[in-house]
Amino acid sequence: MLKEIVTWLIGLGLVVLVGYGYVQQREMSSRYKELQQTELEIERMKEEIQSLEEKVSAARLKVQSLVSDPTEIEATIRQERQLTRPGEQVFRIEEAPAPVSTDSNTDSPQKTEAVDSEPAL
Repeated sequence: MLKEIVTWLIGLGLVVLVGYGYVQQREMSSRYKELQQTELEIERMKEEIQSLEEKVSAARLKVQSLVSDPTEIEATIRQERQLTRPGEQVFRIEEAPAPVSTDSNTDSPQKTEAVDSEPAL
């Protein structure tokens, strides 16, 4: 009878040990999956950070050009107020061109030719 009790206790101990090992294995497996998900999330965050850093750099360049370039200021204001069409380029004319004298017979500008001071032979 003592032998049967010892056998049952050893069997029960083995069942408890296997059950405990199974629970630990499942817990470690779920922790490993969590670790993998966390690593993927970290990679996505790094990519997002890099993208945001590029946007910040582009915004800094835009601000710098807005501070130093009046043409850029005008173009930005026109785009924000929707005074431009998509893809339209804004040109700034610094000053009016010099007036061109025209011949009374034609509508084209006069051509001036250099006159040699010595006659040709």
